[in-house]
Amino acid sequence: MASEFDPNQGGEQGRFSSRISETAEVARNKAEHVASATAARAREMTASVGHKVRELAGRIRQRPPHESARNATEKVADQLDRAGTYLEEKSFEGIAEDLTGIIRRYPIQSVLIGVGVGFLLSRRRDRY
Repeated sequence: MASEFDPNQGGEQGRFSSRISETAEVARNKAEHVASATAARAREMTASVGHKVRELAGRIRQRPPHESARNATEKVADQLDRAGTYLEEKSFEGIAEDLTGIIRRYPIQSVLIGVGVGFLLSRRRDRY
């Protein structure tokens, strides 16, 4: 009669468990690498967008419109300059934290904005 305990079975389980641990470690390392690369790319993109927004503000200031629109144009240029500076100086995580704070402070307005953006995106998609 065969024994219920097979000493070879424990060795196979140990090897199997070891391979699972190794595979999990490799997957974790790859995930960390991808997350790090994505965060770095997001930081580069926000800084780039911020720089371009600030350049746009400078171009608006270089070409002053008629006197009647000068005040409004200056305000737009100032806002663009502030937005560009914000995007250049803030990290992606900082922007996400600020956005989370705004959503918590204005939940109803945030939902309405989300619905509106979703509606506009769906209409755009239907056209193509």
